[in-house]
Amino acid sequence: MKRARYLSVMLSILMFIIVMPADAAPSVVLNGRNLNFDVPPITIQGRTLVPLRAIFEALGAKVGWDAETNTITGTKDNINIMLKANSTEGFVNGNKIVLDVPATVVDGRTLVPIRFIAESLGAKVNWDELTNTVGINTLVTESEKGYTPATLIYKSNAEPSYSVYTRRSIDTLIIAAGLYTNFNSPYLLPNVDERVIYKNAKEYFGPYKEHAFIKGFGKYMEGNDVKSSYMAFLLNYSDLPELKKAHDNPQKYLSNEKEAQEFLNSLKAFYIDTNAETFFENNASSYKALNSYINENIKQSNMLKLISDVESYTGNKEKYFAGKNVSYSTVLSFYRTIGSFAVNENITLASMQYAYNSSSPTSQFNMNSIMKTSVHEYLHNYINKPVQNNDALINELSQGEDKNEYISSLYVLKSFPWNRATDENIVRAVEARLYKKEFGEDRAIRDIIDPETQYGFKQVRKIYDKLEEYEKDRNKYPTIDDFMPELIKEMFKKN
Repeated sequence: MKRARYLSVMLSILMFIIVMPADAAPSVVLNGRNLNFDVPPITIQGRTLVPLRAIFEALGAKVGWDAETNTITGTKDNINIMLKANSTEGFVNGNKIVLDVPATVVDGRTLVPIRFIAESLGAKVNWDELTNTVGINTLVTESEKGYTPATLIYKSNAEPSYSVYTRRSIDTLIIAAGLYTNFNSPYLLPNVDERVIYKNAKEYFGPYKEHAFIKGFGKYMEGNDVKSSYMAFLLNYSDLPELKKAHDNPQKYLSNEKEAQEFLNSLKAFYIDTNAETFFENNASSYKALNSYINENIKQSNMLKLISDVESYTGNKEKYFAGKNVSYSTVLSFYRTIGSFAVNENITLASMQYAYNSSSPTSQFNMNSIMKTSVHEYLHNYINKPVQNNDALINELSQGEDKNEYISSLYVLKSFPWNRATDENIVRAVEARLYKKEFGEDRAIRDIIDPETQYGFKQVRKIYDKLEEYEKDRNKYPTIDDFMPELIKEMFKKN
C-alpha cells in the first residue's frame, strides 16, 4: 500500500514537471480573474511583459500607439503614461521613471512591463513565484485609494535607520507661499507653467488669493522664499489635517507658543477651506511616480553606506548624541527648489529638500541630487558644533576678510556669520571625502568639489586635501572635533 502511494505521488510530480516547464509563460490574474492574451506574456530579467493594448484596456485605460516614433500612451482619469519601445524611460504625468526592462517588440507585437503599467494606474501588484503568477488588484479600500502624499515612501530594514517621505503640511505651506507671491518666486513652484503639477496647483489654488492665511502670509516669508523655521516646526507635528504635536518642544523653531498655535490654526483653516485634499488626490500620480522612482533607485545609490560613513568619519556621534537612537530621514517636496536644511526631530536628523533635478526644467527626479543634499545636511549635525566651539579662532582669522571669497553670494546676502561660512565649506569638503571613499576621486571632484567651487565655496578643495592628514592619523585625531582647528586654519590660510 505504501509502495503504491509512493508511486502515485512520484507520478503526479513527474506529470507536473512535464506540463509546467521552467520557462512557462507567467499567468496574470486581475481581481481574481485570469487574463488571457493572444500573445503569451514573457519574462525578461525577472520582469513580466504583456501585450500593451490588452493590459491597458483591462485596467480601464485608453491606449495609443504612434508607429513612427514607437511611442505608447495610456490615459485613465488624470493619469497619463508614455513610454517608447526599446527605451528604459517611462513617464507618468511628465515625471520620468527608469524602467528595469524596456517595452519590447516580439514578432511584430509590442509588450510592456506589467508592474510599471498597473502601479502607475493605481493598482497593487504582487508576484507569486510558486505558481508563476502576477496578481493585480484594483479593488482597494477607501483608505488605500491613490497614494497619500503624507505616507512613507521608503524605510531601511537595517542600520542606520533611514526613511524617505513627503508631507502634505509642508507641500500646502509651500503652495500657499507660491500663491502669496503670485507664483513669481524663483524658488517656489518656479517656471510654474512648465510642469504639470505646478500648473495644476496654480489653477486649483489661484481662486483663494484673498484667503485670510494668504493675505497675512508676509510674516512667514524671507524675501521670495518661505522661512525654513516654519517647515522645521511642522516636522514636529503629525501631518494635515490633524496637526497634533508629535515631539517635545517644537516651539524652539518659532518665537513663542502663541505664534506657533496661530500658525497651525491658519494653515489648517487654509487646508480645509480650499479642500486641498482634493488637489492632492487629483495629483496622486505624481506622488506615485516619486514613490516608484525612490524605491527603484535607493538601494543602488549607496545612501545607507554614506550615512554610516558620516558617523564613522566624524567620530563624534557619542559626544553629541550619547545614549540616543539616531535615525535619518529625507523629506521631499515637489514645490520648493532652493536649499535644504537639517532639523533635529527627536533625534531624527531630517533633510528637507527638492524632489526634482534642479538643473533641468523637466519633471525629472534625480537620486544623486537627493543623496548629495541629504548627506550634506546630516553632516551639519556633526560639523556645526565643533566649528562653533572654535568661534574665537574663527573670529581672529576672519578679521578683514571678504566673505565673497569664502561662500556663495546667496549666503552673503543672508548675512551668514563667519562660523556658518566656515561650516558650509567644511561640510562640503568632508562630503567630497566620503564620495571619494565610495565612488572614487573623479566623482568626488565632478559631483561636489567643482560645482561647489563654481557656486562660490572657493575653499573646499584645499580643505578636502587637508582632510587626508586627518584620515591618515585617526589615533591622533579620533574625532573631527580634534582636527577642527587645523581645518579652520587651512580655510583662512593664504595661498
